[in-house]
Amino acid sequence: MTRPCWIALVALLTATATTGQAQSAASPLGSRDNPVRAEGPAGEREYLTRLRCPSGAMPNFERIGSFGAGVDGHILDGYEVLCDRPLPDPDTVPRSELAPGAVEIFLDMYHDDYREMAAVPGFTVLPEIPARIAPGCPPRVVADPDSATRYVFIDLEVERPVRLSRKFDVDEPVTVGQEGRVYVEFVVDTLGRPEPSSLNVRHISAEALRPHIIGALERIPLAAAEHHSGCKVRQRLAVALQFR
Repeated sequence: MTRPCWIALVALLTATATTGQAQSAASPLGSRDNPVRAEGPAGEREYLTRLRCPSGAMPNFERIGSFGAGVDGHILDGYEVLCDRPLPDPDTVPRSELAPGAVEIFLDMYHDDYREMAAVPGFTVLPEIPARIAPGCPPRVVADPDSATRYVFIDLEVERPVRLSRKFDVDEPVTVGQEGRVYVEFVVDTLGRPEPSSLNVRHISAEALRPHIIGALERIPLAAAEHHSGCKVRQRLAVALQFR
């Protein structure tokens, strides 16, 4: 007697899944054939933030693009990961080339409620981001108590990241008489204000725009980050500014 078609379909799907799992198990974690599974872009960054280099430091990383489907049929994200020194400016090094000493790690962000606890080869991985669970206010991230007020958090290390304090169109160009675009990183203080000394211009289309950057940032109504309820902390932020 012929089996129902759905039984044959289940068998085919089971065989396909088993083949994919076997292929993953035979490949190093973080490779195209065994990507790091994560929940969304934030899950990818959370995993990379928990990685530690042989020196014990957190690596620098940057997304370099989308790649073909992995063993689970999902489009993969590729990240360039480099230990113990900053990644080069993408304007000076083609994104098709990895920086010397960097490795490429592939991640699959289409896995809800999944958090990878194993490390890719050459790294170790922490169970939690240390700054996220630091006690006190200001949180004592490292042993030196004086460093607590100087520590700059990232969005994954706080309960409530920096956000707009009221409705505001960040993409609206700032009128300065010069058209262009700037991508900048800076620190937002505990009052929600940009710290001018922290300014790091990652890309600028015209040098004439540089004197206008701080003014453009100060017009954005920001609420300070909170490490936990009521505990405001400094956080690093990156934004793209449009000028005209």
